[in-house]
Amino acid sequence: MNRPTILVVDDEPLVTQMLAILLDLSLDVSVLTTNSSLQARDILREGKVSLLLTDYLMPELNGINLIRALRDMGSAIPVIILTGYCDEPELAANVGVLGPFEVIVKPWNNEHLLQRIKDWLQKTPAS
Repeated sequence: MNRPTILVVDDEPLVTQMLAILLDLSLDVSVLTTNSSLQARDILREGKVSLLLTDYLMPELNGINLIRALRDMGSAIPVIILTGYCDEPELAANVGVLGPFEVIVKPWNNEHLLQRIKDWLQKTPAS
């Protein structure tokens, strides 16, 4: 059985590195990282990602626009948005439209984040 693949996207390299280490040490998953939302879109086009873990506020495409691009590709993989901007109207307005996705507020609790990732991956077949 293939291990699930998680794509981690954040424009801050330190955040992607830290999340990659956390996921590598805590879960039986493959981890891809990028600091470019445009590169993330290209990776998602390959269709090998099981879960997208993305920042909300990024240059080029924000997290919602990245999810929109993913859904336009026909993918229904789960998405977790990490953000310090939980009161953004755009986030609330798109929960039902672009799901499945959820928002976790920065700074996040690692145990909670890992549990949510496990929960989503259990609902989603590995790529």
